[in-house]
Amino acid sequence: MSDGSQPSVRVVHPTSEQIREVASLRWDWAVGNGLDAGRPRDEFVTDFVGWIQRHDDSHHCLVALGADGEVVGFGFLALTPRVPAPHVDDRVSGDVQAVFVRPELRNLGVGSHVIDALIEYARSRGAEHVTVHSSVGAVTSYRRAGFSADPLMLSLTMGSDDR
Repeated sequence: MSDGSQPSVRVVHPTSEQIREVASLRWDWAVGNGLDAGRPRDEFVTDFVGWIQRHDDSHHCLVALGADGEVVGFGFLALTPRVPAPHVDDRVSGDVQAVFVRPELRNLGVGSHVIDALIEYARSRGAEHVTVHSSVGAVTSYRRAGFSADPLMLSLTMGSDDR
C-alpha cells in the first residue's frame, strides 16, 4: 500500500498451508538479512513445519491475513508453566517471539494487530506476564501495546543469536 492507508487484516490461527507461508517468510527474512541459511529453502520449510508440530503445546502461531487471504505477518507466543505459589497452582508466563510483517506493509499497523492478538491470546490462557526481546525498530510498537522496561527482568545472552 503505497498510499499510506492501513491495510485491512485479520489475525487468526494458521492453517497448515499458512504455516508453510510463515516458514517461507522466515527464510526470506533471514537470508535477506545476510544470515547463512546452511540448507536449501524447501528443506527449511519442511523442518519448520515439523518444528511447529512438535511444539504446538508451547508455541502458538498467529498470522495476519490481508484482504486476499495472503499471510502478511505473523508472530508466536511461547507459553511456559511457572512454579506453583502458595496462593495459586496453575501459573503461566508468555514470551512474544518472531513477529514479522512483510516489508512493504511495515509501519501501517499490521504488526500492532499481531502484537495485540498475541497479548489477547496470552490473556485468554491466563498468562501472568508477557515478555518480548524486541528489535530496535519495534520498541515503539511494543510500548504502544503496553510493554515497558522492567528493572527486575534480567537476561543473559548465551552464544550467537540468529534472530
